[in-house]
This record gives sequence, structure tokens and C-alpha cells, in this order.
Amino acid sequence: MWNYNIPVRIFQGENIIFEKKELLNNFGKTALVVTGRNSAKLSGALDDLLKIFNEYKIEFCIFDEVEENPSYETIERGANLFDEFDFDFVVAIGGGSPLDAGKAIAALGTYFQRNADLFEKGDDIYKNTIPIIAIPTTSGSGSEITPYAILTNRENIKKGISSNRLFPVISFLDPKYTLTMNESLTVSTGLDALTHSVEGELKNNGKNPIIKSLSYKSNQLIKDNLTNVNEKLSDIDFRRALQDASIMAGIVISHFGTTIIHSAGYPLSSFKKAKHGIANSVFFADVLKRIAETDRNRVLNAISPFSSLQELESFMYDLNIDKYKFDLTDNEIERWSEDLVNSQKRKKTPGNFDINFYKSLYNKIRK
Repeated sequence: MWNYNIPVRIFQGENIIFEKKELLNNFGKTALVVTGRNSAKLSGALDDLLKIFNEYKIEFCIFDEVEENPSYETIERGANLFDEFDFDFVVAIGGGSPLDAGKAIAALGTYFQRNADLFEKGDDIYKNTIPIIAIPTTSGSGSEITPYAILTNRENIKKGISSNRLFPVISFLDPKYTLTMNESLTVSTGLDALTHSVEGELKNNGKNPIIKSLSYKSNQLIKDNLTNVNEKLSDIDFRRALQDASIMAGIVISHFGTTIIHSAGYPLSSFKKAKHGIANSVFFADVLKRIAETDRNRVLNAISPFSSLQELESFMYDLNIDKYKFDLTDNEIERWSEDLVNSQKRKKTPGNFDINFYKSLYNKIRK
């Protein structure tokens, strides 16, 4: 038995927002635009959106305070704008952080309390979430196609929230908006998509044939394109391929979620300022090797068309993932490893893991 449900209308292509601009006129006359500080402007996506708003006389307010790893405090500031404006919909522009923040603000802003801690207490907070439109400027998070948002709580710990109401109603994917990504960000986001694709298929294990085919195609696109990146940064076909890989991988995790690879990486993003894709990738091969000890075929299926773990490791080596090391204390390693033992993702990850394995992961990347 399997199911498939993606309630997001996806439109992709150069200048797609102009070709489908009439859709933006269907949600009301007042919009909240949620962005980070740079990418929405530098990519041209914000200017394109505002041209359409002006044409249709849609009023808007821009909240451009979203940082990498958006905090509860940031979500609350954005949600408080609902006291001043009667927003009909939210447009989130940027990488994973602004898209996740836009989802969370759309929910919290319409709730009677503006306390982001409520995200940890139940589903009631999502019931009046207004429509969300996503315009990604990176290719990796998949947030434009998922019902998830990753936030950072008041203890600087990442917390994932999830609701079907957080699915964007529309996602506009224009590969030209990703041209401003530099080499480092392109690699990091591409690897983020790869981990999504593989982790979701580890849990699916071929049972849902649609998810299997999407995972395979996403892996293939990344394998074929995420090398010699610096030579391709201005190539629109390259950007389109990675955008396709990201959206496919996002559909995979929308159905199956991620594994302890993501859980292990969260502290590196929260406390060591590592890019999310890098934080996942430094643990990628070692976790897959451990799973392969008891279920080699499951791993080979999930990483296909990579023919072996050795080929995947070589691919990661060529991207210099082995070069990333971090200043970690004994206390951090102990605390984070204990958290992993008790994490929900651990219970949903195939394979045998214990605290000593988690400690070995962190010690391996320690300076």
C-alpha cells in the first residue's frame, strides 16, 4: 500500500511569474512578503513580484529580517505585523530559511497568541493559516514543496514544525533566480537535496514507486551536474537541472521525512554556523555505511544510480566534504550524542545505532 499527495501547484520556467501573473490576483489585495536580507533583491525575484503587485494594485508589506536558521523571535516579529495589516496571503522569497519563516509567520500571524513556543504544543495553531506562495532562490531545501519549516527556538535548538496547511498553494520556480548563488552555496544546497533524496528513499525502500522514481532522478541530476561547479555557475541549464533535483527531493521528504543524518547536522548549523547542506553531508557516508551493515540492499537502492558507497564517497570527496572540521568540546559531543539517542528521527532510521556511534561521528569532524 502507498499514497501520494502533493497539493502544491508548481510552475517552472524562465519568467514564469510573469506568464502566470494572473494567479497572484486570486488571493486577495494585501500581501506580506517574507524574505532574507539579500537574495530576494539580488536575484531579481522581489522586483519581478512587485511589478506584478503594482499592476494588480495589490498592497504589500515587506518583512526582510529573516536570518539563516530563523529564530522564534524573528517569527514573532513577522507575525506581529498582522496586528497592523489584514493580510490575505504570504509570499516567501529566498532559500530555505525565508521560505520556512514565511510558512511559520503565515500560521502564527493568524493565531490569537503570537508566541512561537506554541509551535511545540499542538496542531491548533495552524487552523487559520493563510495561503502561502513560494519563490525559491536556491536549489536544495525543497521548502517550496514541503509541509515543513525548521525554526530555531530560544535555546538555539532547531525545531521542525509540520502541517498540511504549511504546503505552499503555488510555487514559482525560475532557474534565473538561482544564478546569483556562488560556488559554495551551490554545492551546499545541491548536497542538501541529495541527502533529502537518499534519506527519504531509505525509509521508502522502493515501496512507493513514484517516490522511488523521483529519488532516482534527483540523485542522477545531482551526480551529473554537481561537479566542476565553478565552470557552470552562469549556465541556466545547469541551474534548471539542480532546481529539478531539489523539487523532486522535496517531494520525497514530503512523504517520508529525513533521518538521523539531519538530526546530527542540526547542532552544527545552530551552534557552529555550518551551512545546512554541509552539516548533513559530513555525516552522510558514515551513517549509510552503518545502515549497510544490516541492510546493504536498502542503501544501494537509496543511493542509486550511484553504483556503490565507494562511488558516492568519491563524489563527496571531489566536493571536498572531508575538509570540513569544527571546534567541538567534549561536553558538546556528549550532549548532542545523547540527544540523538532519544531523537524521533532515530526511531525512524533503519539500522543499529548507539551513543558511541554518534560520538564517533562528531569526533571524526573535530578539529
